[in-house]
Amino acid sequence: MMEKYTETEKDASLQIRNIVARWPGSCHDRLSIIENHLIFNHSRLKFNFENGRYTRFLLIGDSGYAVQPYLLTPLQTTNTEPERLYNEALVRSRNVVERQYGVWKRRFPILSRGIQVDVNTAMTIIIVTAVLHNIAVEMNEDLPDNFDNPVEIEQEVHQHNNENQYAQHFRTMFINNHFNL
Repeated sequence: MMEKYTETEKDASLQIRNIVARWPGSCHDRLSIIENHLIFNHSRLKFNFENGRYTRFLLIGDSGYAVQPYLLTPLQTTNTEPERLYNEALVRSRNVVERQYGVWKRRFPILSRGIQVDVNTAMTIIIVTAVLHNIAVEMNEDLPDNFDNPVEIEQEVHQHNNENQYAQHFRTMFINNHFNL
């Protein structure tokens, strides 16, 4: 069975804004953090953020990633109300991402079952289903069954030893500037 990982950018309308289907692998929870890091570390998106192309934007990552000045991740522990609100905002934002993947997989079940074809054909199928998904969103097609409500995301928080002090300071300043009531 051949499955493909994809690097995607999504938006709140559930459209896929960028997709790269070139990384072989399989999606299992234990391996997903390692494989997602491989994909992200080799992505044009990370390169562009690290080279200052998107200075007005931030990425939101789950706890599988270390905080960076351009990548906000959950706090391991929250001690204040602004920190709690920050973590809650990240979880709510991730709901959009998880929902987009769920709608896409529900619309094209082959993405959930595994694609049992040649690697190049699988890459084409992934990209084509993303394009068709976007067309369906643009044409206001009904959502597949069971996708009228947001997906609830469990908040997972992992300790990262490689979080740099500047990135931690940036996250603290972001929380103080945006979540203090």
